[in-house]
Amino acid sequence: MKLCLVAAILTVMLAVAPGAQATTFNFNQADTNLSINNGVITLTLPGQGSIVFKAYSCPYIVCSLTPQQVETVLPFGLTDVAGVLGLSDGSGGETPIPRNNYVSVDFSNYLGPLPTVTFNMVNVIDGWDLYSTSESDMLASAFFRGPVPIAQGNNGTDYSTTLFPNINSSIAPNATSGTATVTPTTPFVTVTALQVVCDGCPQVEIASITLPGSVPEPNSAFILLVGIALLWIGLGGKGRRWGKPSV
Repeated sequence: MKLCLVAAILTVMLAVAPGAQATTFNFNQADTNLSINNGVITLTLPGQGSIVFKAYSCPYIVCSLTPQQVETVLPFGLTDVAGVLGLSDGSGGETPIPRNNYVSVDFSNYLGPLPTVTFNMVNVIDGWDLYSTSESDMLASAFFRGPVPIAQGNNGTDYSTTLFPNINSSIAPNATSGTATVTPTTPFVTVTALQVVCDGCPQVEIASITLPGSVPEPNSAFILLVGIALLWIGLGGKGRRWGKPSV
């Protein structure tokens, strides 16, 4: 009987244990988790540290031509006046991120393992690229013949998805919005428009990012220990009955 009770308790514990809820942070003035200081946007995550967004400029046609070149911070930085993350034009307006600029997303102050992040993209012309780097002022780590994106979105409007395939991204043909999901392996992820030479330059803006919630998953080791303790109690009670002298 007690063993059945123990099994029932463990089943209930697993059924009602809270799971981590994903949280979406919107780049708009109403999101109190966001702050802007001199064009640098900081997303403060209660109990999880912070993520910092900063804009950089590439002084040539396509950033990916020299991915490890040290770049300069854009003088007006980033803004969210249009309800999405874009470049500040210095006069209260906002422009999309083009192929020859990028946004550095700094996870170095995020507490715990780097999370799986979904970037929700809008105002897309052609597509986007996300790269991984250990330096905020460099587009990407160096690779032979250019960097390899950790995520790439291409709506197929101007460029072949065979030459520039969707990687860890979801965007419909000719769509102007989509998502990119990555798990960073370096402290910095860079976000830019699709890195191709073009006439109608690609551009993109970030509407929001989705992160794992601050509520942790139930600790399986803790649950196992509790289960062992309950099982021990159940068996212990039965053992005492076995030890009684027969009459």
